[in-house]
Amino acid sequence: MSDALAAYDFHLPESQIAQRPAERRDASRMLVLHRETGQIEDRRVTDLPEYLRSPDALVVNDTRVMAARLVGHRPTGGKAEVFLVERVEEATWRALVRPGRKLREGATVQLADGVEGEILAVEPDGKRRVRFTQNGAPFATEADEREALDAIGQLPLPPYIERPADRADRERYQTVYARESGAVAAPTAGLHFTPALFEALDAQDIARIGLTLHVG
Repeated sequence: MSDALAAYDFHLPESQIAQRPAERRDASRMLVLHRETGQIEDRRVTDLPEYLRSPDALVVNDTRVMAARLVGHRPTGGKAEVFLVERVEEATWRALVRPGRKLREGATVQLADGVEGEILAVEPDGKRRVRFTQNGAPFATEADEREALDAIGQLPLPPYIERPADRADRERYQTVYARESGAVAAPTAGLHFTPALFEALDAQDIARIGLTLHVG
């Protein structure tokens, strides 16, 4: 194998980049490489149980994607966007913002449902610290804060998806086992698993181990 990254470049026509997921999660294609023989098979994810045997184990990432993209406007009326990265303290998040040159310390962004974000600081890497309030008041609890931001946010689809996020993405851009909110991108390999596929693996005594690794 080559150590040069350029050796792995290839042409990917835009027409081959799906803008919507397959109707069935486990109907997506799966490439199988047999390590001992080098044989390659073109299969479907639903065929995965054929290749696993006890005591094999499947490790899954149970992170849940946040509705991290918040779109609003500046007091002047210009469009503004806040992209949540990490909660750092009560109602305060590290975030990416656009337009960066307009959203300096002290600037505010008006969002839906009476939510407002105030830029508290510009960090050395360019990210902002943003504090959120609703109708001019702090949130009573962290749960209220997260619920309000989730209600007005959009799921952050990958840049190669050239369409706005919609309601269907709130279900399809999550794994069926997502639990711990905090990711700003999905663990995409896990999007293909279904309850029926897990049942088939359980029937073969394939262990399943969960961990949480927030992506993004």
